[in-house]
Amino acid sequence: MDLTISNQTMVFLYACLLGVGLGVCYDVFRILRVALPLGTVVTFIEDILYFAVTAIATFTFLLYFTQGQIRVYVLLGEVLGWVLYYVTVGSLVIKISKAIVGSIRFVLKWLYRIFLSPFVRLFCFLGRKICKLFVNIRNKAKNAAVRQKFNLKKKEILLYNLDNQHSAKTKDVQKNGKGKKKK
Repeated sequence: MDLTISNQTMVFLYACLLGVGLGVCYDVFRILRVALPLGTVVTFIEDILYFAVTAIATFTFLLYFTQGQIRVYVLLGEVLGWVLYYVTVGSLVIKISKAIVGSIRFVLKWLYRIFLSPFVRLFCFLGRKICKLFVNIRNKAKNAAVRQKFNLKKKEILLYNLDNQHSAKTKDVQKNGKGKKKK
């Protein structure tokens, strides 16, 4: 490619278009940040990804149009196209996308409140009741296990001496005269 003024002008204008394209790519990341705020780590990763895409696009552009030679007017054209897009159309795109994302969030919250919230509250209520039921069952089972463990000890009668102790107690009751039952 010859380095005439007309060729350099065309390469400069193509570089400006490349800058606009990179601005559109950056707006995609900005819209994702507006729609899904995920934190600084994800933002850092998105920025690294954007810079990698920008570097690859610039390198490919320089290879194709200037045979790999770095020309300042190409880099200035990219920056100029990006800045012009960012200041004019980019700000409008972000305002519109914020409005769209806000309205979508409003509609989704409204739909959630109408359709899903009653079921969520019902399931939470049922979950609390079921948890209380299981806690009561667990406590009753624990108490029954404790009572079962000491069942023989509470009667104070040993199983193998049942006949001997029972006959001794009935003899004591008969001697004292307390053996009569009241009705």
